[in-house]
Amino acid sequence: MLALRADHAAARDALHEHVELDVPPLAELVTRLGIFEVATQATTFAEHLARPDLGRRLSDAAMEQLATSCPSPVDVQFLIGDGLSSAAVRTQVPVLLPMLIEAATDRGLRVGRPFLVRNCRVGVLNDVGARRESLGVSGLASTARRHR
Repeated sequence: MLALRADHAAARDALHEHVELDVPPLAELVTRLGIFEVATQATTFAEHLARPDLGRRLSDAAMEQLATSCPSPVDVQFLIGDGLSSAAVRTQVPVLLPMLIEAATDRGLRVGRPFLVRNCRVGVLNDVGARRESLGVSGLASTARRHR
């Protein structure tokens, strides 16, 4: 029972912490890859929790920013989701994203400029894919998991 409570507390803590792009190790990656941020239709974190449907759709401002900041068409578009575990983003994205981009470009695929989506749900991938000229969209985020 104590392990369950500890896992639950860790998950709650992870959920309420947000991704900060201006701190290491993400800051260097942001500069190197030109990562920028957009938001979903969920305008606050509370709304993100209460209205999952809004976290699955990009805001109008986000769509305008993607149109001006991301080249089209592309074969693969990577996005970073801020809505699950910021700890996972901090530890996994700086390692995985460059490897994924390199693997895709080595295979001749055109890779879009990566971006962060605030207050997002996994379903935002469908919205991005439907609105962007890309063959595939992949999101990088993870739920918190306590290792024993």
